[in-house]
Amino acid sequence: MKKILISVLVLLISVYSPVGVALAYEYSVLAVGDYEDQYLPNLMFGDANYFDDYLEDELDWETTQYEVEPNPDGTGDDYNPTDRTAIGVSLGDFKDGDNIPQANQSDLLYFMGHGYSDHMVLDDDEVYASDIGSSYDPDTYSSNSAWNMDLEWIILGCCSVANRDDEDGVEWAKTLLGTPCRAHGIYGYMDSSPGTGSDELVAERFFSNACTGDEQSIWSSWINANEDTNNTNWGIIVHKDNRLDHLWGQGDVGSDTEGEPDIYQYQYGDPSEEIFRAVNSNSVTNHVYDLEKSNSVTNNLSCLASYTVKPEELDEDSIVNMFFDDQGELTKRQDSIRNVLLVGSAGSKDEDSDEEDSVINMVHDSKGKQTINNDNNGNILVQESTDSKDEDSNEDSVIDMVYNSEGKLINNKDNNGNLLVQGLAGSRLEINKTSGAVLYSTEFSEGTIDFGTDEAIDKAEQFIQSHGGKPSDAIVSKIRPLEKTFIDVSNDTTGKTETIGYQVEYKRTLNGMMVDGYNGDSIRLRIDKDGVSNYYRLWRDIQGNDDGNIKSNDTERKNIISSEQALDSAKENANKIYTISEEINPTDPELVYFSKSFIHDQQIVEPAWRVKIGDNAYVYVNAYTGEVEEY
Repeated sequence: MKKILISVLVLLISVYSPVGVALAYEYSVLAVGDYEDQYLPNLMFGDANYFDDYLEDELDWETTQYEVEPNPDGTGDDYNPTDRTAIGVSLGDFKDGDNIPQANQSDLLYFMGHGYSDHMVLDDDEVYASDIGSSYDPDTYSSNSAWNMDLEWIILGCCSVANRDDEDGVEWAKTLLGTPCRAHGIYGYMDSSPGTGSDELVAERFFSNACTGDEQSIWSSWINANEDTNNTNWGIIVHKDNRLDHLWGQGDVGSDTEGEPDIYQYQYGDPSEEIFRAVNSNSVTNHVYDLEKSNSVTNNLSCLASYTVKPEELDEDSIVNMFFDDQGELTKRQDSIRNVLLVGSAGSKDEDSDEEDSVINMVHDSKGKQTINNDNNGNILVQESTDSKDEDSNEDSVIDMVYNSEGKLINNKDNNGNLLVQGLAGSRLEINKTSGAVLYSTEFSEGTIDFGTDEAIDKAEQFIQSHGGKPSDAIVSKIRPLEKTFIDVSNDTTGKTETIGYQVEYKRTLNGMMVDGYNGDSIRLRIDKDGVSNYYRLWRDIQGNDDGNIKSNDTERKNIISSEQALDSAKENANKIYTISEEINPTDPELVYFSKSFIHDQQIVEPAWRVKIGDNAYVYVNAYTGEVEEY
């Protein structure tokens, strides 16, 4: 925060220290829910509310603005009426001028609404980079940006703004070059952004990453929150020296940059190899069914069965044994994912433990017994006090694995049984009680990698084998490069693009059709220069016969709708899933079995039409009912 400090005492303390004199940090939330344009559907306020609630109630930040354009399709409490500072969002709220307050008086701005690559959309106005100020002076290395005082971080819950387009990306980068003080970064999406349900989950996981235990940087927190929810259209434009900023009060914050700009844009590139796709898995089936030509189902082969599923029963030893020594004693060791963990023996159990205990028996007290403390968010937190030392380790002062005052390891979980183990560098391991999903993330390296897709697959295979084992039916479905691109503001162009990692994704088939969903059954790994920095595993067990073969619910075999009906349903309802700022033209209908996201308890998988509505964006239409499946 860049305040004019009068006190001599305060002047002696750097405002960029995470500790010291308590300063009042401020935020703005600008949320547009009402749109007149027929192609811009009205929006709900879940993500905007979450930012407002968390910053004010959990972090004690002060509200500069919480201004809204209410959604007339919703109810009066769709936004936080008690926190609202004004009705209506205008261009003046984003920049200095006649509007007081405005975003430049805040440390963080969150915008919720529609957007395009070159502008954000308000109800009756638009916000271009040039409106904020993007005229660049190469002699002073500065622009006329209005974001030139307090504002550090701009987080945009809208489509397309944080992209690397040669023209638009450069223009937005210039808004980070105001004088006397530069804003630090823009965090948003390079294409379609998540819609109702998923957007609030992104906000929730962002703050969980950024503000719990050994916190992740804003950069990693935003990326990991989106990748955990399979919203891989994220995009970031940030000064190199501010890439590892933490939220105020949660860790180090880089000083405002000076001199010649060194700004990069980050996003996933186009799939370098799409090895296995839904259309490949069921093209023969579609031909037999003649589904793409007929609006009516007349052939009995057009009837598809459902299948019964349950949470995966993981081989717990393969997950936790790497953390244990041979003596069954508490041990601290650094594992292959750069996470320092305190663990007990794989054989140590509570007599009355339920099935979760075998997964979390890595957290024991000094006598090998579990101690359980419930936190408000239902997370398991494993931490070590800064007083505990290891002769050959200088990391203990920052190892966020804490014993209680009696030297016993603390074990926290919520009433829902969701587990969280935290370690070094913001590393977080979560086991979701509802679905059995395993999610891991940590701060990750932006160093250029020296390996290609084949080696990325090898690294992924090795990691999966030692973290739950590789399912026999898992198939590599996609490999995507993670890229950073230099933004050359002096020449109004983008410079060299470097690959800094890969996302490797595994899926499977069922009855010749791919199992797929918004964030359903799959295994995803992000592999960077230092190893695996994000891991998502949801692999529900499919009910089988006594002989081990998969068994369908033949008695529930039903007729399915045509692909044309699926396209119509997707066109009408896609904005329930994504925030899309243009006319929707669905394409490429493909039959899959729909797998629900990790937050759901799913017992039956049913066929669905997967319909493409944008780059890396699909809508799933239930093949029995014609209704669009929820996230």
